[in-house]
Amino acid sequence: MKLRSKTTIITLLSILTITLIALWGIGYIGIWINGMQHVASSDNGYRSYVEQVEGEHSVEIDLLNFNSNEGKVLFEEGDHKIYVSDVSLQNGSGYQINFRSKGTYGLDGAYLLSAVEHSSSPSIEAKVRGKYNGETYRLNPANVSSVKHEGDEFGFYLFPIDSDFEIDLGVDSTMEVVISDLQLNLWLRNNHLNF
Repeated sequence: MKLRSKTTIITLLSILTITLIALWGIGYIGIWINGMQHVASSDNGYRSYVEQVEGEHSVEIDLLNFNSNEGKVLFEEGDHKIYVSDVSLQNGSGYQINFRSKGTYGLDGAYLLSAVEHSSSPSIEAKVRGKYNGETYRLNPANVSSVKHEGDEFGFYLFPIDSDFEIDLGVDSTMEVVISDLQLNLWLRNNHLNF
């Protein structure tokens, strides 16, 4: 009886080990643990492509109530979403806005619409402008992340840093952030390319 239970345990452990190795090799475990980051990693059998998506998207920002901006949607279509994660006033650098983008991923690849191009190292390629008190100006990047579990993050300074730009919240306490030419980052499994 003991020999039979030892044989059963060894058989079950062998099956479990083979199953785990197979799931790792296919990519299920890497995707389960790291999500889109696993797919975007250059050494996992996926090839990256980037396409510029024409169009202009905007969001209004309240400069007096930072928390009211959290979750405001800049872009949403299907499973793709870009939204405000936070607005803050940084010492020495002024107002800053951060966005989070979310895309889709699976064994066949990943799709992420963002202001960031992820083909080699992450860089902001979309055009970003601010509109405040009748003036339109280019926003400077504040930060950018690599691909994370569900997407990425990027941020901008809301006002020109090296100028005499006048901010009067008593006159105008809101501004508009406009982003155009978003980047569609695609990662496709090498054996699924149909171009």
